[in-house]
Amino acid sequence: MTAEFEIVDIHAHVLPGLDDGPAGLEDALRMCELYVRDGVTAVVATPHMGDHRFRVTPHKVRQAVSSLNRVCYERGLGLDVLPGADVRLCPELLDMLDAGDVLTLADAGVYLLLEPPAGAIPPLGALVGELMSRGVTPVVSHPERHPEWWRRPQRLRELVERGCVLQVTGGSFLGAFGRRAREAAEQLVRSGLVHVVAGDTHAPTGRRRPEFGRVLRRLVAIVGREGTRRLVQDNPARIVRGAAVTMAPERGRRRPSSAPVSQRLELRRL
Repeated sequence: MTAEFEIVDIHAHVLPGLDDGPAGLEDALRMCELYVRDGVTAVVATPHMGDHRFRVTPHKVRQAVSSLNRVCYERGLGLDVLPGADVRLCPELLDMLDAGDVLTLADAGVYLLLEPPAGAIPPLGALVGELMSRGVTPVVSHPERHPEWWRRPQRLRELVERGCVLQVTGGSFLGAFGRRAREAAEQLVRSGLVHVVAGDTHAPTGRRRPEFGRVLRRLVAIVGREGTRRLVQDNPARIVRGAAVTMAPERGRRRPSSAPVSQRLELRRL
């Protein structure tokens, strides 16, 4: 099945030694091999930024991406690694963005992968507006794994209506983060709220390994082949290019939305 898709993963902790991803080059290369096995053609390397546990800078990321691409080429791996970041929601975020201290996805200046905090999520409307005014679209990572959004799914609908992109983790469909996250991921995809399914990979083994083959089979069972193509190929490729993403085919009446999408969806209750 993987041969049917040219998968682009926009969320991957694949650079060695920068954060809680692979410790060394061999583990990083093993992850790249697993990506190629599953039909992935491009990966956006997204080490944590804005997270005080790690001191990751755009310069370090660009250097590490260049090195990993070189070794992948030498080993005959047909995989493009692109620079990016998994940016923690923090008070300094806008200042860091304005100073060039955080990376956008594929370093294209259009989409910012935004990692919510583990605890309470503050109101995001003002931040979304500030990012949009700078021409940057937030990509909210793994909302299905956050209990606050389980309890208040309306907040996710509001974020999409404001223009945010939602990225769900592939492993959630396989139960890697528990039953509740799996159920939330499936319902979010069925509702049409999700724009992208990504790996959020960290290692060549364990629950955070690249495993798109199994994820694709589950997605096809839920949303069909065309829906799966939109989630793992078309929209991720658009994000890498800095183009507008699309949502699921519209159902019901139109609702106003500022989202950068070519189709709109009546966002029903999860």
